[in-house]
This record gives sequence, structure tokens and C-alpha cells, in this order.
Amino acid sequence: TYTGTDLSGQVTVNNGIQSWTVPYTGAYTMQVYGARGGNGATYAVGNPGNGARMIGSFGLTEGDILHILVGQQGSYTSYSNYYGGGGGGGTYVAKGSNYSNADPLIIAGGGGGGGYNSGSYVHGQTGQDGSNGGNANSNNYSGPGTGGSSGYGASGSTYGGNAGGFYGNGSGSYNYYSELGIGFRNGGNGGNGQYGGKGGFGGGGGGYGGAGGGGGYSGGGGGAYSYGGAGGGGGSYNTGSNQDNVSGSNSGHGKVIISWTGTGGSSSDTGSGSGTTGGGDVLQFNNCGAAGKDGPSLSNCNSTYSGTSLSGAVTVYSGIQAWTVPTDGTYTITAKGASGGIHSGSYNPGFPGDGATVVADIVLTQGDILYIVVGQKPTSTTSESHNGSAGGGGSWIYTGTSASNGIGGSGLIIVAGGGGGSGHGSSSSTGGNGKGGNNANSSNESANGESFGINARAGTGSCGNKGTGQGGRGTLTSNYGGSGGGAGWSSDGNNTETGSGGSGGDRFAGGISNDNSNMYGGFGGGGGSGGNGNSGGGGGGYTGGGAGNGYFSVSGVSGNSWGGGGGGGSYASSSTSNVTMTVGNSGINYSNTSNGYVTITPPSQT
Repeated sequence: TYTGTDLSGQVTVNNGIQSWTVPYTGAYTMQVYGARGGNGATYAVGNPGNGARMIGSFGLTEGDILHILVGQQGSYTSYSNYYGGGGGGGTYVAKGSNYSNADPLIIAGGGGGGGYNSGSYVHGQTGQDGSNGGNANSNNYSGPGTGGSSGYGASGSTYGGNAGGFYGNGSGSYNYYSELGIGFRNGGNGGNGQYGGKGGFGGGGGGYGGAGGGGGYSGGGGGAYSYGGAGGGGGSYNTGSNQDNVSGSNSGHGKVIISWTGTGGSSSDTGSGSGTTGGGDVLQFNNCGAAGKDGPSLSNCNSTYSGTSLSGAVTVYSGIQAWTVPTDGTYTITAKGASGGIHSGSYNPGFPGDGATVVADIVLTQGDILYIVVGQKPTSTTSESHNGSAGGGGSWIYTGTSASNGIGGSGLIIVAGGGGGSGHGSSSSTGGNGKGGNNANSSNESANGESFGINARAGTGSCGNKGTGQGGRGTLTSNYGGSGGGAGWSSDGNNTETGSGGSGGDRFAGGISNDNSNMYGGFGGGGGSGGNGNSGGGGGGYTGGGAGNGYFSVSGVSGNSWGGGGGGGSYASSSTSNVTMTVGNSGINYSNTSNGYVTITPPSQT
């Protein structure tokens, strides 16, 4: 599998657990995904749980040994009965001389197996405890298992296999066919499935009458029997900084992505909050742990950048990061906008757009102050089933006499547009996908929301923009809420047309919802969503993305639709050179949503 990749010859395997030696001292970002559970039999029709996604930054030392168990999906059972599916395996990264004595760094819980009843408890959790298993149609023989805690397996009497945790195996009665999941330190095998589905590698419990629980830091409980209940999702664990954790994100096998990000690493120490950096280090600006419509505080960034080349070199004004150029020369700037938001409702939503990426060179002078806005993805909610999702924030780099006075002026250097939000669907129609951030240099308007779903049932229109450099338009159709447009460089996103929908994005706070759903746009000018039936919010950018159309019909398509939001436009000033712009993908998986970032490479590294 690894032949021809960077991992060729770098991995050893012991009982399915992969070991990798850290090649360089520095900061690493890890993205870890738990595996999905398996489907139940014909009458155990509830959906299995998806695996959790966990992201964190870690300081590692050359020679450290990481032990990596990539969780595998629980298997499906084809019996024409009520037997439950196997639990998904957790995905583990631990550090030590051997996996049997290693310490956990980051773990993503697996989803529980499908059973008669399913709910949010079946997904891999972001907290450390595993979820309890689900009740069956009737608990004639035994109730559900109790989710594990403190890194141990699930327990209790159940006919569904209790899943393993990091330190210990699942335990319980009535597991006649070895359905119990095994803990990571004991090898991490999934439980057997004599009648139900087999548990996935990574501690997933096997199914019998009830479904198996998902493996993880702490194991998920097996489902009750008879007419088997669904398995509980496994718990997760994250010791890193810059965390971005999502429950129920991954619908396949687990995976681990490790990226070297430079010197420094995970730290909770604080820095001084002002100053300059030395030349030569690649500087990586991020959202400093902030989420939603408002950017980070100085305290957030001091903590995040402590121990890195940015320690003490960044000041913060209303979420805008300021950095002083340390030496004359040609710098390379890379900016990526944030993706649109995740819709958590139940009515056939579309998928959000990803942020655009811009790379350019620029000559800077010692003492120049760059103001940097790192786009953030929007908040999401499970409180409403009728909402679309909000637009993602753009990432901006500009100069000016101050952070606030420079907005809208002549000092704009680069903008990477944010992705549009997804449209809300209905029982007869699927919401439109959000568009990715686009290129404002060649297009005066953002792309329209696109169609998605079986038979192309979807919204197809964005309300568009007011002109190059302006904020995107909001939408309102009939009595149904639209959404807000994304902010542009010269004006905020429009909110005069949104009615009960979300407001337009500001420069640079995200737009707010006008109901109680808290579907706020991402910092960086993302348009808000929220209301009774909503389209997707527009992404922030040089030209703001338009909100998706709300509640309209498409010729030849059953039902009415809500469109996805348009992506924000990207831009590079005439003072830059060697410019590359990459349009963000439309309709990305929820597991691929992310905040934006900005990197600056000094002259000695270009």
C-alpha cells in the first residue's frame, strides 16, 4: 500500500498495529477518524453510527515511536432477523516503546452498529466516555451495555458486544461467541459476530441480538436484545492544541493523516503578545482555537503560538491578527478560506463548499504591519431540522494605518474566499450544495448554488452579488427564511432581504441567525443562516458569495427546494507575482470541512 509514498519502508506492523518513528523534531498536525459501524439485519433497520473526527497539533521529538491503529468498519449481517451490526473500530495514535505500554495522544471513537433503534448516541463521540447501547423493541433477555469511561471498555449484561477502550476490553454476560471488543493495549481486535455483524478492528463489539458498540478511548455499550438495539458510539481523546473535534463525521473505515507543520508544538504556555519574528521560519497563522462568527483573542493566540516562531510576535484586534515584517525581501503568502458549515438536521440537506486557496509572492519591507484574518467555519446546531448551514469565512491579508482603518482601503494583498453553506431539504427535495470559494479576478459574481441528490432534486440558484468587491446578496422567499450574503472587501453582506433568515456577514464577524438556531457565519465574513426553511449562507471573500435561493421550484422536479450558498471570491493585488488560485470544491463531505489558514514563507525559505 505504501510503495511509492513517503511511508515506503518507514512502517512496521505488529498484530495489525502500525509503528512509525518521528523523523524530525517539531510541530505536527494529526487528523484521526474513527470507523463507521455495520448495518443490522433486515428488521434491525436503524442506521449505524459514523466515526468521530479529531484534529490536534502536537510537539514531537525525532526518534519518538508512534503506534497507530486504524479502525475498520463493523460488518453487516445479512440474516433476515433482528440481529445487530458490528461496532466500528476506534482509531488510535499512541506514543511509547510498544503499543502495550504506550500513552494515548489522540483517539477517534468508532460508531456503534445499527439496530432496531438508532440516535445520536450511536456516533463516535468527541468526549472521552463511550455511549450506552440502545434499547431494543423489547428487552426480553437483557438491557443495553453501559458505555466505558476513563479509557476502559463498556460493561453490563447484554447480547450485543461491549466495545473495548484504550486500557481494557469490553466486559459483560451473555456474550457466548466472543462478541466483546478488545482494548488497544491488548491488541485492539474487534469482537466476533456469530449471528450479527463482526466488530471492526479497533475494539468494536460484535453483534448478536443487539448491535456491537464502537471502539474508542472508552468503549461504547452493546445494544439490548431482543429486536436488537443499536450499539453506542466509542469515546474519543485529544491531548493536542488547536483542536477541531466533530462527532459522527466519518462514514467509512478509519484513517490517520499526520502533517509536519514546522518547529514548535502543543503547549498551553502564554507569550507576551507583541514583537517580531526572526527571518527564516515558515510562519503558520491559524484560528487559534476560536470558533464561529468571532475571531480569536490575544490570549487564544498567545497560547496557540507559544513555543513556535510566532510566540510573542502577534497582536490581536477584534480577532484580526497583526504581524510585523522582520526583514526586507520577497515573501510567499499562502491563504485558504474556510469551508461552509455543517447542517445537522434531518431533512435531506446538501453539502457545503470548501474554501479557495491563493498562493502569491510579494516584496515586503522591514517594519510593514500585515493584518491577517484567518477564516473560520461556521457553528452548527442539532436544535432545528429546518435550517440550511451558514457560509465560511474568507482569509484576508491587508495593510493600513490600523486594523480597522485598513478595511475597504487600498492595502488589500490577498483574499481566499470562503465556501458557501448548504441548503435545507424537505421530505420531497434535497437541499442545494454550497459552492466553493472562487476567483474574483475573473468573475464578478460568485457561482450559483448547485444541484445535489437523486434525480437532481435541488436548489440551483444563488441570489448573486451587488458587484465586484461588494458583499453578497441575502435572500427571502415568501414567508420562508433565506440566508445572508457573504461580506466583500468594500461592503458587508446584504441582510435587508433576509427577513427571518440569517443576516449578511460583516467585515469580519460572521452573520448571525435571526432565530434561536445559532447558525452563525464563520469569522471572515460568512453569511448567517437559520429560520423556518433556509438556503445556504454565502461565503466571505473579495466579492461576497450570494445566499442560496429560498423555497423555489425547479421545472420537472418534485417538491420545492432551498439552494446552496455561493462561494466568496478570491483576489491577489497587482503588487503580487507568481499567483496561483485554486477554486474550492463544491459539495464536500462534512468530514472534510475545515477552518482556513495563512502561511508566510520568509525570503531565506523561498
